[in-house]
Amino acid sequence: MLTEDRELVQRWILRFSLGIALFVGLLSWLNDVSLVNIIIRLGIAYGIMYFLLAGVFSLFEKTGMPELESDLQGIKSDSESERGVLLDVAVGEEEIQNPEGQDPGFPGQVDQDLRTGLQDSEQQAEIVRRMGWG
Repeated sequence: MLTEDRELVQRWILRFSLGIALFVGLLSWLNDVSLVNIIIRLGIAYGIMYFLLAGVFSLFEKTGMPELESDLQGIKSDSESERGVLLDVAVGEEEIQNPEGQDPGFPGQVDQDLRTGLQDSEQQAEIVRRMGWG
């Protein structure tokens, strides 16, 4: 499937480059440029657009995240299970909560103590102080 997508994108790169080159040729013809100069401009416009688009696509392929078969099947990778763990440390949480120990029916970054109700004013003031709001 990935090779089919790659071939499709390459075909569209060719088509788009050819379209831009024809547009440059049309504008050159409307400005009464000689035939030799129109052909040169067509070649230069096509070459620049093709190599620019092909280079961007190649760079995207090399730097893009690879698709894992486990992600396609719905299995979480190790990086997904650790997502958001360091956020609690950044805002001043003393202990890192283990995502595996969380209740699946309770939202992720919400403090588990909120299940019993809101915190008292001292705890709210401490949270505000840690966040740097004075």
